[in-house]
Amino acid sequence: MKTWPRHRVRFTFWMSIYVLTVVIFSFTFNANAVPHWLVVPLALVPMIPAVLAGLASVDGFRAGDELQRKIQSEGILFSFFITAIVTFSYGFLETYAHFPKISMFFVWPLLAVGWCVGAAIATRRYR
Repeated sequence: MKTWPRHRVRFTFWMSIYVLTVVIFSFTFNANAVPHWLVVPLALVPMIPAVLAGLASVDGFRAGDELQRKIQSEGILFSFFITAIVTFSYGFLETYAHFPKISMFFVWPLLAVGWCVGAAIATRRYR
């Protein structure tokens, strides 16, 4: 049985904590159970495990060999390009065509999907 590398275990742990904090804080905020003076600091608490998960991802990137780094770099570049095109296009549509406003929460999932697609394309190229 193959074990996961440490960075993947750390990433999974911190992302689990992130999801848990988002769920707990969503219920807490929706129940209006947060005093006004604590709204800003508590709203940002889920970012602590998110940052730690990101640092685990950086460690994973650094642990990869040259080909893995190249594939991930191309995936990130592809994601950057696609996200820029989609967000700027929609921004123009919001401004000039009066499309509905979309939350910034949609940007990161777009980046993540773009990264996966870009890495998959790069992986096929180097087979």
